Amino acid sequence: MPLVALSRLVGTMNGRSGRVWHMVCHVAVAYATTGLFTASGELEPAPFADLPGGPWPDGPTALKRLGTDLATVRRSYRLLVHQSGPLATLSEELVAEIVPRRLWPVISRMAQDGPEVFARRADRSLETYALTTVAGNKRRTAGPPSIESVRTRAYAFRRLAGIFVELNQTTDTYPELADWTRRSGIAVPKPPAVVRREVRAPRLEVVRTTWADLDRRVRKFLRIDAGDDLFDAVNAMPDYRLVAGGLYFDLRRLVALELFVLLGGRLDAIRRLNKSDLVLDTIGPAPDHRHGAVLLLRPGKTLDENVIRRKPLPQQTTRLLQAWLLYLRRHRSAVYYADARRVNPRPESPDLPADHPLLVARQQTLSRWDTSALRVMFSGQPSKRGRKGGTKALIPRDGGWAPDLPVELRAYVGYTPHEFRRLALQLAERAGAMWDREHPSGAAQTRLEPGMYGSALLDHAPPGNPLRNLYADRHQEDLYELLSGRAIEGIRRLLTGPEGARRRPDRKRLEALAQRLRLVDAEIARLHERAERLAARAAPGSAHMLSAGRDSDDEDPSDRQLLEALVAGQRDGAAQMFEQMDRLRIEQAESGRLLYEQSALYEIRQRVREELDALWHNETRWEIVPDDAPPGAETIDFTLDDILAGADLAPAPSLVAPTLTPIRDWLLVVELAEVAQIDRTTVARYLHGQALPPRRDARPWEPSAIPMDRSLGRSYRRIWIPGVNTEFWRTEAMKLRLAVALSSWPAGPGWTRNGQPTRRCTAPLHLPPGFASGAQPTGHSDVATLLPANGR
Repeated sequence: MPLVALSRLVGTMNGRSGRVWHMVCHVAVAYATTGLFTASGELEPAPFADLPGGPWPDGPTALKRLGTDLATVRRSYRLLVHQSGPLATLSEELVAEIVPRRLWPVISRMAQDGPEVFARRADRSLETYALTTVAGNKRRTAGPPSIESVRTRAYAFRRLAGIFVELNQTTDTYPELADWTRRSGIAVPKPPAVVRREVRAPRLEVVRTTWADLDRRVRKFLRIDAGDDLFDAVNAMPDYRLVAGGLYFDLRRLVALELFVLLGGRLDAIRRLNKSDLVLDTIGPAPDHRHGAVLLLRPGKTLDENVIRRKPLPQQTTRLLQAWLLYLRRHRSAVYYADARRVNPRPESPDLPADHPLLVARQQTLSRWDTSALRVMFSGQPSKRGRKGGTKALIPRDGGWAPDLPVELRAYVGYTPHEFRRLALQLAERAGAMWDREHPSGAAQTRLEPGMYGSALLDHAPPGNPLRNLYADRHQEDLYELLSGRAIEGIRRLLTGPEGARRRPDRKRLEALAQRLRLVDAEIARLHERAERLAARAAPGSAHMLSAGRDSDDEDPSDRQLLEALVAGQRDGAAQMFEQMDRLRIEQAESGRLLYEQSALYEIRQRVREELDALWHNETRWEIVPDDAPPGAETIDFTLDDILAGADLAPAPSLVAPTLTPIRDWLLVVELAEVAQIDRTTVARYLHGQALPPRRDARPWEPSAIPMDRSLGRSYRRIWIPGVNTEFWRTEAMKLRLAVALSSWPAGPGWTRNGQPTRRCTAPLHLPPGFASGAQPTGHSDVATLLPANGR
């Protein structure tokens, strides 16, 4: 009977089998060494009190030692049950490798005890285990076992009880199973102090930093730049460098990191990928019809082992995997033909087999990367006592290590592969939201919530109501592939591009714009004051009465005297009228200039406000926080009102000009057009000496003295401002726009990078001969004199 029961246990387990098989050995020992209290309160002896406590074999390792795997064992057992019935058994050798023979009598005793005694003894053994003290490790100190460990032991007990019930229901061969008509109720006791290890996804910025570092090291070894193709670089490597090594470990780490982050698969699902699972030329489902490579992933766990999910790959990941496979093939050939003194052992053939694991443990044998070795690569392993070495974690943890762990050992404590699966889920939801923003569908197609992308990538059931998911066709394989492809593409961008970088509002740019806004407001206030003074100026309105009467001394003037008096009065009245008309003309001209400057300033203020709003609300315009910055560097600790109401951002009108310090003395063509409020093509004609206005105050320069620098090329022409006619800056608004432009570097492509000026900004000007000496021709001005008048 024990062989039949253990064969059913081994042949029907799912992806958790490795841990449960190992736990079955422990629960069997605990059951055998646990005594029960009788009705009189006496403790009866344990059935097998002298049974040793271990060590016990690991299921997956035992299968590997026998040259098989879990999927093969499950298929074999299923076939045996079909051919021989419910009493079919696996080979004794295989079962004994997983559950040693010395534990088989304990399995028989469990069946003989019946469900009642079995449940009592199992509960007491679980309670005993919950009250014990387990040794500490790098993630936790010594103390009670975790609740997960207790639950796993309870699951092993329940699984054994379920097998006894199944055998009793299908056969009457074993009389000791006659009482097993129902499953035993086994409680899960809580440890005295619940100890939980920290389980969380690594921060994206540290993953990005690690990926960038591995990619940089690989490219440095291959002697290529960031934009070069890895496949072509590996193909061009000389054989002697392949034999010498140095690329294998970093390239393998890069491949493993990208696969775990992009695919989000379980550890066993990814390590079981083969070369044949990479299909290069496929066309995905509608509506995307994605063309490219896919990986055939077998998710496992609750899904059947025959379920295969297609995971579309971005072009960059495909080229990385092709470069990895090419490296394995070329390395094997190079080692085979190399000098025997340089290689040991030599491979049997220069050619790779038709199929082999995608992630290999050894280049020579192409063996599959072991589960424990993969875990060590990700999470690290401190050196054992008395030994040197150890394996540092791929990404050391920020916390979650044992409190008493020495600081120098924290670099050996990292994130487990399952925690990278959590990261993949979080990034998939971000990628889904990013896809919806970039591909608006309108009313043609219902938008999917971001959780659908995460469940499709991790091969979970869709979130939400099961009936709704059924009728919405959310269980279709095509939908899993479609959403997985979108999620993987977005995750690759988040992992390697600026989309995944942390961002925060650019405070310096916001403060500079707020400063400009206050300068404009101050200038508008100054114009209002000038307008009020102009309106308050009283115009002389005295009427000129022309006396046609005679003088008091001349009682009887002659007709000639009357005519002369009339003419003199009309002459004086006309002179005063013309004087008043001239005064009104001047005042109207000044009022027109004020209105023009005021409208220009209102336009500038509106543009500055729109720019402020965009810099604050549009996250794509926020500054990028470096990935190596400490946690929390992206925290926004200020508001837009703080920027606008800052004490240092409220200068008095008399301080308008001095706060705008010029950092250059030239403008671009587009900048001059904006400052002068003229069309860009008009400025281009002016630079060719064409269509220059006849009025001097509208003409920037003479045809024979154009202050233009062409040394950087036609697209980067610069106009030397001291070479522009002084009268051209005819309004205060123009001078203000000029001062604002000269106080910062151009923001266009090629002029600044990450907010810093490029070499073009600091390149010397090469002007025409008339300006080569640096002297200013007559009628030209220095930049400092072009600031608004109230600030000089």
